[in-house]
Amino acid sequence: MPGLETLDLGPCPSDEECAQVGSDGYSGRAHRECAAWRDQVRRHFSTHGRVMPDSCQLAIDSHTHDFGQYHEVAVMFDPDDQPSVEFTNWLEESLPSRWDEIARQELGPQTGVLSSLVLRVVAFAEDQGDLRAGEFDVLQALVRELEDCGR
Repeated sequence: MPGLETLDLGPCPSDEECAQVGSDGYSGRAHRECAAWRDQVRRHFSTHGRVMPDSCQLAIDSHTHDFGQYHEVAVMFDPDDQPSVEFTNWLEESLPSRWDEIARQELGPQTGVLSSLVLRVVAFAEDQGDLRAGEFDVLQALVRELEDCGR
């Protein structure tokens, strides 16, 4: 649709962690997260009795970054169409900040969050001197396994 403007809605809800550009398996995880976020946004406006005007569309958009391409959900709208502008403004102001239950089921376990948690535990244990010989290697293998599950 010619003459549209784009409002980026992010790769996921604002209070959730998302795949990081440059990380292993980024593209696949990012596309899954963006698809789940786009679908959740659609559920959000329909459960609030809103209908997206024909002059708007939701899409997964790609942008260039120093570390590669990154992906996020965007709403494209006609700035000259009042219903389009009003819908876009409402959407931006009312977006949910957390995954809904359907999105959580679509995404499965958030392995990136689990990996991050394991790495924090390892760092804490090392700082406290509580990590026994061989435990670090076991925990690192667990992190790799969790990351492989997210691909």
